[in-house]
Amino acid sequence: MGGFTVNGCGTGDSFYPKLNLGNHFCKICNSIQEFDLMEVKRKVKVLYIPTFSLNTKYAVACNRCKTGYYVDDSIRDELLYGRMSIEVQSGQIIYKKTLADSSKVKNGLTKYCKYCGSEIGSDQIFCFSCGIKAE
Repeated sequence: MGGFTVNGCGTGDSFYPKLNLGNHFCKICNSIQEFDLMEVKRKVKVLYIPTFSLNTKYAVACNRCKTGYYVDDSIRDELLYGRMSIEVQSGQIIYKKTLADSSKVKNGLTKYCKYCGSEIGSDQIFCFSCGIKAE
């Protein structure tokens, strides 16, 4: 997370919160702060005004100081769909897989895998995504 500016022109990062991940201890702020999954856009700036995006990445970061870690697309998707959560220990972010309730039924028709959260048809014995036996 960075960029550069020379005489008002250069690049810089813009942060856009996408998902609140709860309150955790931030080592930089030295206090409990809100952490978010953020969209980080590297933008070209002309006279300090952001004009267009060069690239987009995602990061888990402290909402106050914006210190955090970039995440790849697969972790981003797991966090967005609620199949993963975070825990901050000693300044490191630990990703934890969350188990969906296999008995959860939406619209009275579809079951979801307790391990990966994928849809399971009423006649399926195993999840097609992860191979775990449907309960």
